[in-house]
Amino acid sequence: MPRATKMPILTTLNEDSGIAIADGSSPTGLALPFVVGFLYGGWVGGFGCFMLAGVGRTFAVLNSTFCINSVCHLWGSQPHGQADSSRDSWLVSLLTFGEGYHNYHHTYQSDYRNGPRWYNFDPSKWLIFTLSLLGLAWSLRTASAAEGKALNS
Repeated sequence: MPRATKMPILTTLNEDSGIAIADGSSPTGLALPFVVGFLYGGWVGGFGCFMLAGVGRTFAVLNSTFCINSVCHLWGSQPHGQADSSRDSWLVSLLTFGEGYHNYHHTYQSDYRNGPRWYNFDPSKWLIFTLSLLGLAWSLRTASAAEGKALNS
């Protein structure tokens, strides 16, 4: 990846084969569903799994990402800041597993949470927090109280 040479951390991450698979530069996301389906149900099973778990999953993930970056800049509230057009939408959050709290994400970019309140639907927040309790994630960043007070005044 040519862009990785500009940032040393990316060069280090690109050396990890697990990152290459998660990054999507590996065909695993399309090939693995086919292989599993083929082993279970032959060519028809392979094709069905390829279409549903491979192509269908990719379609859903990409479109939910595009939805966040378009819908959450048009509709919703701006409770955390009005420096840009980003907005929070609980409905989009339900459809995209917590990514709909876009205004909060734009205002506090280093915070590991998308939905800052305990009742905000944000499975990623809950997973990361649980991993931190198990010692598998650490140094979780959150927006400080001072930033929140400065924003509301």
